[in-house]
Order: sequence, then structure tokens, then C-alpha cells
Amino acid sequence: MSDNKPDNWVLKLPGKIERFEASFTGNAYSPHRHEDYTIALTTKGVQCFNYRGQLRYSLPGQAVILHPDELHDGSAGTDSPFGYRAISINPNKIQEVLEGEPLPFIEGGVVTEGKILAVTQSLLEDHAGELSTLEHDSLIFELVELLSEASTNVKRTHKPNYNVIKV
Repeated sequence: MSDNKPDNWVLKLPGKIERFEASFTGNAYSPHRHEDYTIALTTKGVQCFNYRGQLRYSLPGQAVILHPDELHDGSAGTDSPFGYRAISINPNKIQEVLEGEPLPFIEGGVVTEGKILAVTQSLLEDHAGELSTLEHDSLIFELVELLSEASTNVKRTHKPNYNVIKV
């Protein structure tokens, strides 16, 4: 963003899928909850938030994964603004991918490395262009599978997607 922009702003991104980009200084959000999963990629500054009884921090290039109905707030961790790009994902969409298995939960809410971070970056890096339905669905499917594998509350059993032929 240019230096002429204010520190506090929210921009809804183009497309059918709810994506947005934001920048804030100081206290950005009072404690609140979301009905959807919020998947965010920190783009600048230090994003600071209270989540599940602890203060969490996300730095540029790290992802924040907020489970539906979890109380959290948001603020800048320094005097400088923090920024992020985010997408909201309806839990029903996640349940479709998981075929009824429990919703995945990522303890701590911050992802600093690995495949989940890579998919989150792919999902949110091209913030100016619209995601095609196929591109969106493919990335969401991959993200949900990874979240489920990493979840602290789900022990998945492997379901092979092939048929065994008896001879």
C-alpha cells in the first residue's frame, strides 16, 4: 500500500468468495466471534490477539486459523500498523470435504511453517484477482485435508479412495 493511505482500512476483495484485506493500528477489534472459519495471512507488522486464554502473535508470512465461535480480539503488537488478507469459510463447506467428520481445530491459531501455510499463501497471495470456482474449491479441499491431519481434536482414519478387487 502507498504511504498516502491511512493506517486503518478494510477492503473487500473482488469475487463471489468472501475475501478481504485490512490494515490497523492500536486496538483493531474488541472481543467477538465468527460463524465461519477465518483463515488469514499476516502481510505486515505484528498481529496480536487473545485466543483461548492466551495472547498470540502472527508475523508477516504467518497464518492465523480461527475456528468458528471462538472468542478473540485483535490489535497491533507494536506502534506500527499490522495488515492481513483473509477468507471466511463456512463450516458446512468444510463438513462436505470431511464427509461428516469433526471440524478440525488448530491449537494456538497461528501457523508458522509447513503445508498449511503454503496453501494459505496460495489461497490469499493474489488478492487483486478473482479466484475461479475450481481454483477456490481445489485450494479449500487441500486446506481442509491438511487442517484435519494437523487437528488437535480429530484422529482421522485413513479412507482409501480405491476399490479392492477380490480375485
